[in-house]
Amino acid sequence: MTWSLSAVGRPPRSVVGALLVAAGLLLASAAGPVAAQQGGGPPATPVGVASVGEREARQTVPVVGRLVARRAGVVAAKVAGAVEAFAVDVGDAVAAGDLLARLDTETARLEVDLASAEVQQRAAALEEARSRLALAQQELQRLASLRRSAAFSQARYDDKSEEVTGYSHAVSVAQAALTIAEARLSLAEVTLRDAEIRAPYPGVVTERHTEVGAFLAKGAAVVSLLNHRDLEVEADLPFDLVAGLAAGETLEVRLDADTRVTAALRAIVPAENVRTRTRPARFTLPAGLDANTSPAAGQSVTLFVPEGPARQVLTVPKDAVINKPTGNMVFVVVDGVAEPRPVTLGPAVGDAFAVLDGLSDGDTVVTRGNERLRPGQPVRPTVPPSAGGSAGAADG
Repeated sequence: MTWSLSAVGRPPRSVVGALLVAAGLLLASAAGPVAAQQGGGPPATPVGVASVGEREARQTVPVVGRLVARRAGVVAAKVAGAVEAFAVDVGDAVAAGDLLARLDTETARLEVDLASAEVQQRAAALEEARSRLALAQQELQRLASLRRSAAFSQARYDDKSEEVTGYSHAVSVAQAALTIAEARLSLAEVTLRDAEIRAPYPGVVTERHTEVGAFLAKGAAVVSLLNHRDLEVEADLPFDLVAGLAAGETLEVRLDADTRVTAALRAIVPAENVRTRTRPARFTLPAGLDANTSPAAGQSVTLFVPEGPARQVLTVPKDAVINKPTGNMVFVVVDGVAEPRPVTLGPAVGDAFAVLDGLSDGDTVVTRGNERLRPGQPVRPTVPPSAGGSAGAADG
């Protein structure tokens, strides 16, 4: 609707007042930017910043591997006997020395008692033989003291000497018999001890091979045990990547979407698969890994194997990159003002991206608070630029 200023159709005074107020507000808003520029402008926004810089990087190739247990296998019965009781079930975690199963021990206990009695018998026989020997030696010494007298008899002396020799042999025989009896007692005690089948190392029971009441021969399988606390990575590496690796070298391993760890190369098996041209390698995982995640034997993992020597690449922190429909961009701080700049990125390098185009060494980029920035907005870096390219947190 338009209003005419003719005398015939003059508008009401209230409408004229409203128009004057609107015109005043329009003029004030138009003059605002000029006054802000002349008076110092709006306050700068505090942001976290980092510095674009070069970093040593190596191009890597993902290789699928798997977790394997260094200790896993069947726990067997060391002695024959009937299974009297089971102390574990499938899935139970055990420590080294924990009881797994117990065989019938009645016969073993009787054998221990029998062997113990035989030891006592042989010990008594040895003591008797030693007493006879001592008595014969005393008699021989008495006869020897009469050698210069008329009462000395050479024949009697010779007979007593032979008797001493015989008793000496009897002591040796008794000593040997006691040793044999003690060995039999030790064997019986070992048999009794081995009737209790215990875990040779910590792990998880993965299978039970028998049940209560079954008779087991010596060496029969009882349970399968897997040491889930001592896992390592096994991977088949392409032959052209093996030459660049050395024992002890660390690689990045991705266990799942959220867990990445470093693993050290333990050994490369010198046996190449003629069909795949790969060689098996073993990598040691860091200790205490199960405290943060739940790895399992056979679990697939991804290793990032370097395919060449390290090189210097220009990197920008990941926190500085903003994904737009038109591509990636970052805000660069120039003379206290945030300027948007499109960038072309390469592969990830730790907590940063390699920069292929769009940035230069030494550029200061916004890493915190960049999601709310507008082009040309004044900013105040609250964290000094970092030569290493690490992101900083904004104050306030």
